Amino acid sequence: MPDVDSHTLRDHLQVLSSCFSVAIKLLHQHLLNKDVLRADETRSPLLGVADRPTINWFDWVLFGEDAVLHSILDSRSNEAVNRILTHFKGTLLTDRFAAYESRAKALHFKNANDWAHARRHVQGPRDGARGGPRDRGRHRKAVPDRARDRECWRTARKR
Repeated sequence: MPDVDSHTLRDHLQVLSSCFSVAIKLLHQHLLNKDVLRADETRSPLLGVADRPTINWFDWVLFGEDAVLHSILDSRSNEAVNRILTHFKGTLLTDRFAAYESRAKALHFKNANDWAHARRHVQGPRDGARGGPRDRGRHRKAVPDRARDRECWRTARKR
C-alpha cells in the first residue's frame, strides 16, 4: 500500500467536499429551520501544520432529531457562532459555552443549557469521567444518552 502524505489526503478531501457543497448547504438550512437544535464544539489539534494563527481547529456540530452537521472552523469565536447559527430562530441546547449566550440575543434564538453539562458543573464528573468544574474543556464527547436526550427535546419544546 503506497504512503499518502497528509497534504495529499487533505487536497483530496477538499475536492471531494466541494462535490457535496450544495447538499451540505441544504442540510444546514434544514437544521436552521428546526424549533430545537443541539450544538457543541470540540477542539482538535492541527498536527504538523506550521505558520497558522491557531494550533487547533474546531468541529462545530449541529444536530436535530433527524440530521447532524459537522463544520470545521478555525476558532470558537463569536464570528464562528454567527457563521453556524445565522438565521436560526428556535431554541438551542448547549454546553454553557459563553459564545452561544452572547450571540443568542443578537441572532434572535433562545439558549438553553443541557442537563448533562448543568449536572457536571454542579456535582462534578461521574466516576471515571472527566469534565467537572476543574476539568472544563476536556470532557469526553460521547453519544448522548437517549432517555436524557428525549427529555431535553421535550423540555426545550415547552419553552
